[in-house]
Amino acid sequence: MIAAGLLGVENELPFEPAFDGNAYTAAADRVPTTLRDAAELWRNSAPRKAFGDEVIAHYANAARVEIAAFDSAVTDWEMARNFEPI
Repeated sequence: MIAAGLLGVENELPFEPAFDGNAYTAAADRVPTTLRDAAELWRNSAPRKAFGDEVIAHYANAARVEIAAFDSAVTDWEMARNFEPI
């Protein structure tokens, strides 16, 4: 958040207008809802000046490891939905 604030100050970025309405139904930018989406956003938009290449690579790799572990697991829901009925 500090990095984002500094980026805004240094580049004299304008504030977004205040949002007034239902955030659940609005067609506005949203925070990623999965680690996969967040990792993609991090790899493609993280400010390297604020964090440095090593930090960006470290967190991108940590996310990649977690996603791989998640993808290799078979959940109870998958077992009940796909394996047992067959």
